[in-house]
Formats: sequence, C-alpha cells, structure tokens
Amino acid sequence: AGQRAASARIGVEVVAAPVAEVTLAPLSKPAYNADDKLTLRTLSVGLEDESAVADALAASGVAASAEGARASNLTSQDVPWRFEWTGMALTVDGGSADELDLDDPAVCSTGRSKRNLGIVAGALSAGTQYRFELMVNAPSIEAQIVSIEVELNRAPFGGVLTVSPST
Repeated sequence: AGQRAASARIGVEVVAAPVAEVTLAPLSKPAYNADDKLTLRTLSVGLEDESAVADALAASGVAASAEGARASNLTSQDVPWRFEWTGMALTVDGGSADELDLDDPAVCSTGRSKRNLGIVAGALSAGTQYRFELMVNAPSIEAQIVSIEVELNRAPFGGVLTVSPST
C-alpha cells in the first residue's frame, strides 16, 4: 500500500482585547429536583485593567472620554455589561441536545438577558443534566463565556414494595 501525504493551513489572528472577568456563584447542592426553582447567580463582573475600564465607559457613552472616565473615578461596576444566558439539556455522552427556550416565561422567570437567571419550578426534566452558559460583554470588551452544569435527580424506580400485614 502506498503512503499518502496531506497538508493543511490555518490562519490565526491574535487580537489584544480586554475580556471581562466573570464569576458565577456555586450551586447550593449537588443535585436538584425537577420541582425545585433554580436560581443561577452572577457574583461578579469586572475588569482589572483601568485603561480598559475607561475605554469601555467611553465607548458605551457613560463617560465623554476615557480621560473623563478616569477623572470621574468610575469603575468596572459602572460599565453597562450585557448578559446573555443559554441553557441546554445534555446527552448521556455530555453533548448538547435540546436548547431551553429562556424567553418562555413557563421556563425562565427572568428572561435570558439579566445578570441572574431564574428557572421556573417544574420546567426541567427529572434525571437530566443541564448546562447553562452566560456570555458577558460590553462596548470595546470581548465576550467572556462561563458555564455551570446542573444535575436533576431522577424519580425512584424498580425495587419491591411489601405491605405488612397482608390483610
């Protein structure tokens, strides 16, 4: 058998751009029941680089200029952050299956564009694992995506039921 050769090329462009630092709160328990209300909280969003904060404030119109933002002592908490949640059920092998409709009030009480996400009790299926992702960005700030996985308990099954006395 003859040998075959192959080649490929790929181009990568690296752009220096600030990225938000995002921290989600840890889950309060290892697994939830399908009838639990689920709240996913964003603990913090910020930038360490002061010049990136000033640029973001100027780009968003909060300050007239980056110099004005620095002079006003504005911080990354003043940046108009944009939040976008997605949620999906995971398959047994960890791949994604169906995406949740976070715009449906029967599924999500907060909508997908808030800092925190509220999932309505009964909206998720027992025995399923879900991944929720939050994308955070702002003017002149690259998007940062963080995720958290939530496991739902399944209903008990199998076994034997014995009643005593029998009559």
